[in-house]
Amino acid sequence: VAPGAMGLSEIGFAPLLAFGALGSVAGTVIAAPFERRIGRANVLAVTIVSTALQYGVIALTAEPLIVGMVLAAGNAILSTFNIVYISLRQRIVPDRLLGRLVASFRVVSWGTVPVGALLGGIVGTGFGLVAVFAAAALLIAALLPARLLVTEAAITAAVSAADVEAARTVAERPPVPA
Repeated sequence: VAPGAMGLSEIGFAPLLAFGALGSVAGTVIAAPFERRIGRANVLAVTIVSTALQYGVIALTAEPLIVGMVLAAGNAILSTFNIVYISLRQRIVPDRLLGRLVASFRVVSWGTVPVGALLGGIVGTGFGLVAVFAAAALLIAALLPARLLVTEAAITAAVSAADVEAARTVAERPPVPA
């Protein structure tokens, strides 16, 4: 198989993916201090911006070292987001609904992958691979206004309401026989 746009063979592509994996591991280490420093709501904004930049840089260059560094940085931020988001989701969603919410989330997130692949294939066939990455960057950047709705105050209110609901639920449980 001939090398792709970056001039990498299949074996040369492996270190590129390893950069991304190292970034993911780094994200697990920096998640808590990063969240404390910038806040949960800003983790969302930083994730949107970094992911849009990641695709934008990939649209602009095929230099493997640059792409590898961008993958590492982007995956670090994405891992941080996943830790912050999933921890928050588990805290604010009542236990009786958590399974349904996770299942619904997976249907929406994973269920749209084939649609994105189809659209990416259509755009790539018509306009080239660079257009696919540029379009992805623009679509992801279009999510940034969601930060206006997801504020630190809104998150704090959701956590407080969930804590009150959890305390009420525990108080209403009958005592366990000895």
